[in-house]
Amino acid sequence: MKGKDLTERVYREIKKDLMLRKIPSSELFSEQMLADRYHCSRTPAREAAGRLVAEGYLNKYPSRGYIVRLPTEREMYEMRYCCYTLERTALGLAIHNAYREELLSLNKLLDEEYEDPDLAYFSNMTFHYELAKLSGNQIIVSYIERLHGLMIRGESAPNYRGSAYLGQSMPESGEFHGAQRNMEMERENHRKIVEAMANSDLRTAVTWLCHDYYPDLPVEKISAGETGGDFCAI
Repeated sequence: MKGKDLTERVYREIKKDLMLRKIPSSELFSEQMLADRYHCSRTPAREAAGRLVAEGYLNKYPSRGYIVRLPTEREMYEMRYCCYTLERTALGLAIHNAYREELLSLNKLLDEEYEDPDLAYFSNMTFHYELAKLSGNQIIVSYIERLHGLMIRGESAPNYRGSAYLGQSMPESGEFHGAQRNMEMERENHRKIVEAMANSDLRTAVTWLCHDYYPDLPVEKISAGETGGDFCAI
């Protein structure tokens, strides 16, 4: 494998490892370290890392190397809002364009069991990506894929004193808890989205989508339009 194909392979492997948290956010690493890890020369490692810097996955420090870039709380809020808005549009397009059997096929993704919590979280991203594909709009698909890829580092970050800790190193004091996401509840939300889509019930599908992105909002208030804002408006 040579040239662009090799760079593409290295790029995809690094990106996947970043999303699965296999590269610590507190460690500075060089192009040679990447080359050794992904079995390539420094040129494809540098080109792949350059793409990931441009996409917001890595920060580059000249003459020192790279470090994983974690999103700020503000960026997380804005990306989640963009994802929700794009996917709300995708839902409407999918209900209009996709066959009922295609919609119900999303349930197959939800039947998978994962012992590794990182893989389980990655499967959540896959569900949203596959749902977006049913819209038939490739621009929406590409943006949702990229946003979820950036969000996964922040959303799967450890919790510190009850809130997501997005720093580059562990606090010196205090108890450090792993992120606790209720995967079963999330999966149930997804099943309700699929069921509503299969029944061409856009309002209910969007209600459960909103609850999926904003689980602290009660479903009853979302459905009644009493969310205190218009970001979940249908």
